[in-house]
Amino acid sequence: MSFQNPANRILRMSVAGMEGMYAKMFDPPTESPATPDLVNATSPVPEVMAAAGYQDKNPPRLPHTIQRQLMHGMTLPTWDGQDMEFFLFRDPDGVGAAKTGSFPAPTNRVPRGAIFHCETAGSGPPPHTIHWHGQEPTPMNDGVGHCSMEIGHYIYQWQANFIGSYFYHCHRNTVQHFEFGLYGFTIIDPPDAFFASIARTNADGTVVLNNTPIGNGRPEPGFPLGRRRTAANLAAFPQFGQDNFNLLTTPDPEANNPDLPAWLKFATDPHAHTVPYDVEALWVVDDRDINWSNLGKNARATYPQHGSIPGVNDNFHGNAGGGIGPDDFFAFNDFRSTHFYVTGVPVPDDSGTLRIPGEGEIPHGIAIPPELMSGVAGVQVSINAEVNQNIFLRVLDAAYNNARITFPVDIVIIEWDGRALGVPPFGAYNEPVLVPAGTPMEWSVARRFGCLIRSAVPVNSHATVEFIDTLRRDVRFTARIPINIGAGQDIQTYAISGRVTNAAGAPLAGVTVQVGSMSLGGSPPTAAVTDALGTYNVSGLTSGMYEVMPAVMGGATVTPPAMNVTITTNGAVGVDFVVAMPVGAGDHAVSGVVLERIGRPLAGVSMKLVQVAGPVNATVLSDAAGKFSFTGLANGMYILVPTLAGYRFLPQRMSVRVRGRNIAMPAFKGRAVRGR
Repeated sequence: MSFQNPANRILRMSVAGMEGMYAKMFDPPTESPATPDLVNATSPVPEVMAAAGYQDKNPPRLPHTIQRQLMHGMTLPTWDGQDMEFFLFRDPDGVGAAKTGSFPAPTNRVPRGAIFHCETAGSGPPPHTIHWHGQEPTPMNDGVGHCSMEIGHYIYQWQANFIGSYFYHCHRNTVQHFEFGLYGFTIIDPPDAFFASIARTNADGTVVLNNTPIGNGRPEPGFPLGRRRTAANLAAFPQFGQDNFNLLTTPDPEANNPDLPAWLKFATDPHAHTVPYDVEALWVVDDRDINWSNLGKNARATYPQHGSIPGVNDNFHGNAGGGIGPDDFFAFNDFRSTHFYVTGVPVPDDSGTLRIPGEGEIPHGIAIPPELMSGVAGVQVSINAEVNQNIFLRVLDAAYNNARITFPVDIVIIEWDGRALGVPPFGAYNEPVLVPAGTPMEWSVARRFGCLIRSAVPVNSHATVEFIDTLRRDVRFTARIPINIGAGQDIQTYAISGRVTNAAGAPLAGVTVQVGSMSLGGSPPTAAVTDALGTYNVSGLTSGMYEVMPAVMGGATVTPPAMNVTITTNGAVGVDFVVAMPVGAGDHAVSGVVLERIGRPLAGVSMKLVQVAGPVNATVLSDAAGKFSFTGLANGMYILVPTLAGYRFLPQRMSVRVRGRNIAMPAFKGRAVRGR
């Protein structure tokens, strides 16, 4: 409030003598303190991700420590062709969209009991913190604005104590930063998750993986590769087959098993009070107001202009009529959502035009790439399962509006706001809840729930999510999310195509064009190589937001350097680039193909080219035909190394000398391996 507008004065405590503290709230100095009471981190997730190829540093730069940077501005197109501003987290050691920034942020998974460390740096205008919503760290590590400090650089520390679904977000200038995308999911898994995928640990801290899928637990009778589990008390719902009701204090029944390595033995039963599940899905429902986006590009847009008495006569009205400059404070007092997302996937209106109220559906077949899911593969957005499978669905309302969700099948809610219902020592206070099919549930921003679904009959339907204006109570939009259980499905995929030319308009052949998802839900990174006409076509993409970028060497400049493309019900054509080579740059190419041992092309192989005694250090992906190409190379000696999680290559590397001509390399042969 201010003296002048509105006219009614609201009395407040004087800030006399504390003006500096008040000013710091709005324009804080960044700080980079040491973490109080720092202990050694124990989470295996960074090392497991690095071994699987989902991190570009192996070992990680700090043992058992994830990396997050905020905030990184990104303009992404909406499904109807407008520009929406996003603020994103990045993982500087990640690959694909984890490195460039994704919406929502990469999911952070941790085994229960592990000491979690996150090395964090703030970018862009302060203030920034990371609040670990639902965790119970010390105040310094909780990241709540005014209670901690503005990063700077900091290593957050906490212990994962309760299996469940949580999230993390910037907790300064939260009204804008959360709305613009500075948040991501946190999942606490059973204690043996991730550890179970480790075959051995090397002296340098790197790990070698076995053939247990990342995220599964240790071997069980009948399940030598383990299973995924979550905390639950389903005594009243035997259809889900919960097989463990041990107290959390029960000693580990496998503690004396000579066939288990030491890192898979625990003081207490790691599967106590857990249920196995077959399919995992993650829904993050969110809404954006294009007007907020247009007005709020300035990260300080929600700050007042200090008056002569800070905290008493500040101008809070800027763009709302107070006469400050157009890029200063405006009042976030009228949120009217215009665009809607499910796990980062835009939901287009059925009519093909923007309308309020509206309705639309995301397609079948959307999943989350493992590099955005702490290395866990197969986590779905659109649900596709078989009858009599346990489907575990985690849901977060990240919308500023309330959301009302209705399922076409019965669900059983087993966790709420991260805590498992009915699991001791809290069993006397809550219990799982059956929600019959067709029952609407309304919940508000930042609330989460986890539910189990199991159907003995085929289902081919969808859940509906209604975005309800919290103030006016009208439905702004209804999103439909496919649920397919044993009924078959028609997965829709799309393509991005275009042309790469030089400054004179001549086609450039052999340029690798890489495509990576900017949505948390989307296709894994992929690529295509331009043909003799300079054209490329990257197919097999599900709906989502993608970054398209040619990989060029030799100091070449690309116009534009990259393009952001949104796919909903159609592909994208005419995504064209112009490459200009500087005077004296190389004009040669090294190309080749990667095949499986039986001769089939191997896509998605990371091909790294390093120049001996030279500046080139570049990586491209093999395309759907297994082809790769590096262009713009000068004469010299180069080393070429292929990498793909779960594969060993012959040869392991090749040396090539470029001397006045293009080089076509012999084929690399990849073989799937176990016990890596």
